Amino acid sequence: MAREYPHANVIGVDLAPTPIDIDNTPSNCRFELDDVNMGLAHFYDSFDVVHARFISSGVKDYRKMMEEAERCLKPGGVAIFVDYDALFCAEDQLHRQPMAETNENGSWLVRCSHEMRHGAPARGCDLPGMEKALDEGLWDHEICDPETAVAASFFLPIGPWPTVPDRRKTEEMRFAGALIRQDYTSAFRAVIPIYLKMGIPQDVIDRWIPNVENELSTTTLHMWSRSPMAWARRRAAPGKPAPPLPTLPASNNDEKSTVTPNPATSDVHRDLKDYNFLHIYRTKEECAAAATLRNASLGPVPVPWVVKAQQKAEAQGVPSSS
Repeated sequence: MAREYPHANVIGVDLAPTPIDIDNTPSNCRFELDDVNMGLAHFYDSFDVVHARFISSGVKDYRKMMEEAERCLKPGGVAIFVDYDALFCAEDQLHRQPMAETNENGSWLVRCSHEMRHGAPARGCDLPGMEKALDEGLWDHEICDPETAVAASFFLPIGPWPTVPDRRKTEEMRFAGALIRQDYTSAFRAVIPIYLKMGIPQDVIDRWIPNVENELSTTTLHMWSRSPMAWARRRAAPGKPAPPLPTLPASNNDEKSTVTPNPATSDVHRDLKDYNFLHIYRTKEECAAAATLRNASLGPVPVPWVVKAQQKAEAQGVPSSS
């Protein structure tokens, strides 16, 4: 970002130290250690763009984090939130992929993600809050202008299975799918110790491992990884719309023309929409309808092990841990 926009100052914020190659870091970029869970008052009213991407694993209250990030904008600035869906979508992208154990031909990867999703809050990760917040979008956020609010779902295949009319695009999506499959294979192995800490018996995990790895090594199930997105601009003042967008300078070919940028209709977004990899929701009703259809289609689900442990503890009169 700093290289792409050398006239801008870019600040990266993270909870842990970021490895930095000083020799290759642009002079207009710097990094700071910070905990967004503690608030961001020192950044209020400072930025034209605030971008929070895939940070839910370290966020205790996702909606509160969004509101803090929005307060860091200057009037007219844009907040962009992107995260990951803890479950996955079926081939049509509209419905959930059913999970194994309770659905015939269900996915073992979805089954294991179901456990992680329910165990996350006990580990200080507000996955349910993130899902709800991004499914609602920013239309009702007080500091944001609802006329500028947009939400979206961006889909990437899990495995090299997609085929589209354009051969080049097919090759690109299959390459991306192979990388995503590799990521999920590594991620699944990395969370096995966490499953044990969540109280899932070793013999259950031993049964999951070959099923997940076999599923990921084939393309039998055509699933999509979904990244929910939401963005909007800050109001000019309380109760007021966002200020007008600046216009781009006239091009050399047409010195008399000016263009107001509209990211939602850019060539890149049109290309993604043509192949149905990006679903854009322009109203909160449209966004809510897509979420309702998606979440109602999951089908029967097993009781998570973390819930079983809580129920057992309550039956024995043992206080549950927060």
